[in-house]
Amino acid sequence: MGREVNPEVIYNDGTLVAIDAAFIDELKRKALANPRQRCRFCVHTDEGDPLHEMLIVHTRDAYVRPHKHLCRSESFLVLEGCCSIVLFEESGVAREVVNLGSAESGLPFYCKSTEKLYHSVLIHSEVLVFLETTQGPFRRDDTVFPPWAPQGDDASAVEKYMDALHRLVAGRVPNPQQKR
Repeated sequence: MGREVNPEVIYNDGTLVAIDAAFIDELKRKALANPRQRCRFCVHTDEGDPLHEMLIVHTRDAYVRPHKHLCRSESFLVLEGCCSIVLFEESGVAREVVNLGSAESGLPFYCKSTEKLYHSVLIHSEVLVFLETTQGPFRRDDTVFPPWAPQGDDASAVEKYMDALHRLVAGRVPNPQQKR
């Protein structure tokens, strides 16, 4: 499968990458088995690569802490499941909600953001499988987290925050079984 850095991150260690359903199933299994309910396969070989392509699996319970990137844009291509991307003002007020789903869902399945906005992902399906692409190299301090969102180590605070976000997008959440 690749070089496992930790239970959430696997790096490509070859020169050719071919991904099939069995590979995605293995990523899903790994996501379900780790506490943060996520797993990513980095198609690039290390943090220093100039292009980062990541096949990512998140379960419905994964918390994607709002964050913004100071020096890069990113694109998001949904392969399976559906989600809402919430864009925030600096103050934490939700600015926009973008619903995405797989191509079969009838929802948009691709988006790219070049604006440096705080954003988060709310997963509406049991599992979300997506391809994220961004510029490298990866530098941890290029990603900024706002003071108004919990860090993730306080389960009660995260649950309360996520409940508020789900209420915010209620009525705007896509039904993955219904085409637009």
